[in-house]
Amino acid sequence: MPREPEIETVLVCDDIREEITHKLILIGVYSGNFVVPEFPSNFFLAFYFTMTANDPGEFELNLRLSLPKTRPEMYMRVKFAVPALEDTSLAGDQFGTFTPKIPITIPAPGELVLSARWGEQGKFRPVLRKSIILAPPGG
Repeated sequence: MPREPEIETVLVCDDIREEITHKLILIGVYSGNFVVPEFPSNFFLAFYFTMTANDPGEFELNLRLSLPKTRPEMYMRVKFAVPALEDTSLAGDQFGTFTPKIPITIPAPGELVLSARWGEQGKFRPVLRKSIILAPPGG
């Protein structure tokens, strides 16, 4: 059984697009807190993952998105393949994958938490946390 990749970085964006050349365009990257003008606030979000490969294979990353005062949580599944590279060791190679953009409603201040687990087994573990705060008046 191949060893799962290691998640190195998770970015949250307004949108992620792929060019014909397979380069990605990350639009509206949230570098700090979510600062919203009012509650509730509606957004589209996408998540970009940088990972380090351990073995080639097909993988399924299950995600859970938790928002304040929102039940149940949102669940997503990302399937991708890490190809075998001829005559090279794949261990340590970095690559990226992303989710499609999803609509969300942020009902109150608090914290956005994205958790992940490989496959259907095991516990979800947080991979991203963002504070959600109200914009100051006039700001």
